[in-house]
Amino acid sequence: MLLSELFVNCEDLDNSTGRYPDGSGTIRLFQRGTPSSTNDQSNAYTEYLEAPLFSMPSGIYDQSFSVTITNPNTQPSSVHYTIDGSEPNILSPTYIGEPVQVMYSIVLKARAFAMNYLPSQFTAASYLLNVSHTTPV
Repeated sequence: MLLSELFVNCEDLDNSTGRYPDGSGTIRLFQRGTPSSTNDQSNAYTEYLEAPLFSMPSGIYDQSFSVTITNPNTQPSSVHYTIDGSEPNILSPTYIGEPVQVMYSIVLKARAFAMNYLPSQFTAASYLLNVSHTTPV
């Protein structure tokens, strides 16, 4: 006879799913796994934020341009971004609505953050400027 089951569907590989409080039927998301420990001491979340959107797709471009980042979340949240390919965190620059100027090749990444929500997946785009390339990308 099945006593308990738990469907695990985490959007981020570094997060976990579990019962909160322990033994209840309520399923929550956790920023860090709690193997062999109680979930009751962890911050529990109900959902992830949605990932930011970029106005320009990845690609090879022959002139500089700007990229607008859109935050699709309806709850108060902030978008943080990087242009060096590193994963954005809460300390990365905050996008305040000014377009990101692409004047040389960059890897743009952005992620949404808010209190009481797990961060979004990050959005990434590679912008290659004035690159001569013969192999299909």
